[in-house]
Amino acid sequence: MTKVEEKVVAAVKEKKDKNVKEYEMHQDKCVKVKSEAVVASAAVNDAATTLKNQREYQVQITNLKNVLISSHEQALSKRQEAEKILSSHSLAVSKYQQQTTVANEQVADAKTKIAGAQEVQRIIAVRMKEIATLMTRPTITAGEKAKLTKEEEEIKGKLENQQNTVDTETKNLVTYETSIATLATTIKQYKKYVVDTKEIIKTLEKKVGETKAAL
Repeated sequence: MTKVEEKVVAAVKEKKDKNVKEYEMHQDKCVKVKSEAVVASAAVNDAATTLKNQREYQVQITNLKNVLISSHEQALSKRQEAEKILSSHSLAVSKYQQQTTVANEQVADAKTKIAGAQEVQRIIAVRMKEIATLMTRPTITAGEKAKLTKEEEEIKGKLENQQNTVDTETKNLVTYETSIATLATTIKQYKKYVVDTKEIIKTLEKKVGETKAAL
């Protein structure tokens, strides 16, 4: 080959070696860029997933908060309702106790009336025996006999009136005592309602505190 040709061949070889080196550098650069792109893509995906999770978490928090608010309001409402029921039961106990006091007074009054009527009957019975004895005297005059007969008729009427009092008040006494027994049962039941309602209020107070603390 001529010197010119040798120069051309040398130049082409040099160019080839340079091109190969540049290609290899470019290839390495592409691999590096691709690797960086993969990392960047993964980072973007991670960020997107994190953002999605944060949004889902925020939704869950909001939903939970709404549930807690609802539970708190419900607990408050139920507590207020229970307090009204407690007040109603307590008033009922007080009312029935007052009725029991009145019924006991009526029982005492009826017993007093019965005892008084029976005492009058005893006195009348004694007087009637005296009249019967006086009426059998041989020396009794017509005037005395008429007077005793009149008295006897009068006290018989009184005796009948006293017996009516005994019968009426005895009947009333049974009614009053039955009423007292019924009231005792009712008061006992309402006192149990009071105790149960207080326990319910305690539970609701705890629930109100828990939901308030959670909020």
